[in-house]
Formats: sequence, C-alpha cells, structure tokens
Amino acid sequence: MFGVLGCFLYSYIMVFISRSGATMMNIGNLTASVYSMLFDIFLFDGQFRSLYLLGFIFQVLSIVIYSLKEPIYLNDESVNHD
Repeated sequence: MFGVLGCFLYSYIMVFISRSGATMMNIGNLTASVYSMLFDIFLFDGQFRSLYLLGFIFQVLSIVIYSLKEPIYLNDESVNHD
C-alpha cells in the first residue's frame, strides 16, 4: 500500500508544480511542518524546538525575497546559438 501511495504522490507532484508552481508546494510543506509541530506540542506534550521556528522564518523570508523581483524571460532572438 505504501508503494502505491508513494507512486501516486510522486506522479501528482508533477501536475501540482506545473499548475501551481514550486512556491506553492514549498508553502504547503511549510504549513504541514508547522501543523505537525503544533499537534506534537498540544496533543503529545512534545517540546518546542527553536529549530522549527528558525526554519519557518527562513522559508518565509526566502519566498518573500524570491517574489520581490519579476522573472527574466529569454526571447528566442536574445539567445545566442553559437
């Protein structure tokens, strides 16, 4: 069963990235990590680890910095085919 679900997941990732982009996938992974940390703290009396917070801040800052500048698209005329 694990193999079937893994195959489905990795097949669906290509569709998800082509429709939404890698940024949305990173935000989804970030959200899942934060929720798992909160569930661990509140349901299982887990310890808060500052590394989770550092990773959260780093990933959010990375997405913001990436989104500040418009992407540069190359035209076929500007590419040198030498």
